[in-house]
Amino acid sequence: LAKTMSITVPEGTVHRFQLDASSPAIGGTVVTLNVRAKTGASVVSVIRDGRQVRNPGPDLEFGVGDVVVAIGDPHQIAALKDLLGIIV
Repeated sequence: LAKTMSITVPEGTVHRFQLDASSPAIGGTVVTLNVRAKTGASVVSVIRDGRQVRNPGPDLEFGVGDVVVAIGDPHQIAALKDLLGIIV
């Protein structure tokens, strides 16, 4: 199971999802997975090895153990969880 966390801010809800080896997102990017168009959620950063990459670019591939930080409404986050293979 992935570790998740969420907090509410005026702009929406920020969620953190840790990717494990079973995630279909491993090796993909925000662009190749078409995250925004498929889910409506926005990936605002990726935390890898304790370092935060803000506004990940099109070449950043998701890896095992990455923490994906995203913002969106409940429906958008649910769609993102499906896309990332997050089971909670």
